[in-house]
Amino acid sequence: MKPLITLSCIVVFLFTISTTAKEKISSENLITASGTVKDSLTAQTLSNAKIVLYDINKEDFVNLKKGQETIRQNTKMHKLKSVSTNESGEYTIEMLPEKCYKLIVTINGFISQTKLFSTEDTSVKEREINFNLENQEVYVDKDSRVLMKIDPIQFEINSTKMTAESKRNINKVILLLYKYPDFEIEIGVHASSLGGDSFNLNLTTKRADEIYKYINSSKWPNKDRLTAVGYGETKLINECVNGAKCSRSKHLENKRVEFVLHNKYKPISDMEYLTRRVSSAN
Repeated sequence: MKPLITLSCIVVFLFTISTTAKEKISSENLITASGTVKDSLTAQTLSNAKIVLYDINKEDFVNLKKGQETIRQNTKMHKLKSVSTNESGEYTIEMLPEKCYKLIVTINGFISQTKLFSTEDTSVKEREINFNLENQEVYVDKDSRVLMKIDPIQFEINSTKMTAESKRNINKVILLLYKYPDFEIEIGVHASSLGGDSFNLNLTTKRADEIYKYINSSKWPNKDRLTAVGYGETKLINECVNGAKCSRSKHLENKRVEFVLHNKYKPISDMEYLTRRVSSAN
C-alpha cells in the first residue's frame, strides 16, 4: 500500500511542477497593450471608459481588416476581459501571443470605437493603442462655435407652441445642463426669410423665451447661466435671402434652434457625474 501512496505523491508533484512551468512561460510571453482614450473634439482624456477585449479567429480577422461588412456581422468573438481607464484616461490590458484580437471602447456621450490587432509578432511585447472618440454631446461648427448636439426643435406654424417630440429633445438638453452645471448656454432661435423681417424677429424672440421657460420649469438652479435670443432672419446659413428663389427644404435649413456654449467644454463621464451627485447629497 505504501508504494501506491508514494507513486501518487510523485504524480501530484510532477503535475504541480508542470502547471507552474506553464504558468511561468505564459506569464513571460504575455503581450501588453496600453494607451489613452481621448475626446477627439477637445483632446481631453476620458476616465472610466470601458475597454473590452475579444479574441477572433484569423480568417475573420483578415476579413474584418478588409472591411467586409457581411463577414463583420457574422464574426464569432469571445469576450476575454474588460478594464476601465484611470483618472488620466489610461488603460493597460494583457493578452496571449500569436492571437488575433478586437478592442472595443465605450463611454456614455461618445460613439464607441473598435480597433483590430494581432500578436503574431511575439518580438513586440508592448503595443500602444490609443483611441479618439467622437463626441455625442457637443460639436464645433464652421465658425468654431461649440454647440450642443440635439435633434431639431419644432413649433406649430406661426406659433410658440412646441411639439411633443421637441419637448423630449429639450429634455436631453436639460440632462446635460444638470451634468454640466457650469455651462453658460445661449438659446438661439432662427427663422427663414419667408415672411416679414419684423414678424420673424418677434416670433423667434417669443420662441426663444418659450424654450427658456420650459428649461427653467425643470427647476434647473443656474438660471443666470442661460440666455435666450431670437435672431429672426439675421443669421441665414445659405443663399435664401429675401426675394431669392429657393426650395422649401433650403428655407427650412435656416429655421433652427441652437444651443451655443459660451464657456470651455470639459467632458466628464456619467460615472463622474453620479459620483459628484452622491458626494453633494451627503
